[in-house]
Amino acid sequence: MNPELKEAAVHGSKDYPFAVYDLQHISSSFHVSLHWHEEIEIVYVYEGPLYLNINNENYTGQKGDIFIVNSKEIHEMSVKNSHVRYGTLLFSLNSLLFQEADHTTREYLQPLCRGDIFFSHTLENKDLSEKILTIISEILRLNKEKVPAYRFGTKALLMQIIFLLFHHHLEQSNAHTQKNSTLNREILTFINERYTQSLTLGEIADTYHMSYKYFSRYFKNTFHSTLSDYIMKLRMERAQLLLSTTELPVTEISLQTGFNNISFFIRSFKKAYGLSPLQYRKKKKNFARL
Repeated sequence: MNPELKEAAVHGSKDYPFAVYDLQHISSSFHVSLHWHEEIEIVYVYEGPLYLNINNENYTGQKGDIFIVNSKEIHEMSVKNSHVRYGTLLFSLNSLLFQEADHTTREYLQPLCRGDIFFSHTLENKDLSEKILTIISEILRLNKEKVPAYRFGTKALLMQIIFLLFHHHLEQSNAHTQKNSTLNREILTFINERYTQSLTLGEIADTYHMSYKYFSRYFKNTFHSTLSDYIMKLRMERAQLLLSTTELPVTEISLQTGFNNISFFIRSFKKAYGLSPLQYRKKKKNFARL
């Protein structure tokens, strides 16, 4: 994190670390340069287009859009015409922590404060955006009218926003996990049906519309093995089964498990199990007689 980009402005006060800015720009252009701050920032667009860059990702905000800038994320904003109107809501996560580390604090708020959890920058769910905009409107009203206990009310409403963002975050995570589980089953089925063939990483990557480099990394991270090691494991397990349950010649087993070179098959088997295929078969037969 570049300390030189840390925003110098103080948002709110120590007792009330919260700030809201409704901005109507009348100049033809306006630019908030790259910066970061400790607070979470919620940007809401009344009239676009508003141009944002958050962590090197570019976004264009139109009417009704909401953007989330997580704590310490580098970002900038700009407008290019006089009709743009937007607002920002900034608040310190620490202000929402309970003095005692209860379940809510440990499970949700502390990981958010540490940066272990990041909310999506955009909200695709329009119903969610409308709910948050309604809450923001109420926060604006409380702070404008200074109604009794408005600070307490603001904190309660901020917690409601955090709840909605967490709910959205967990739904996205679950959907992603389910999607990956389905994909992983499909990949393993594809390999298990073809491991005796000359199967390449590029062929599988093309089948699932991934780049060679990405699929190689994805496979290793997901299955904790390279593709070649995984295929070798399947072939060796199949060879073990055939040696134990059939009288097929080693040459035939070599072919049936995807080895065109019997010498390579024998070397690979011995490397995996410390015995040649014939030694393994003999050992299994002797064990069966006991």
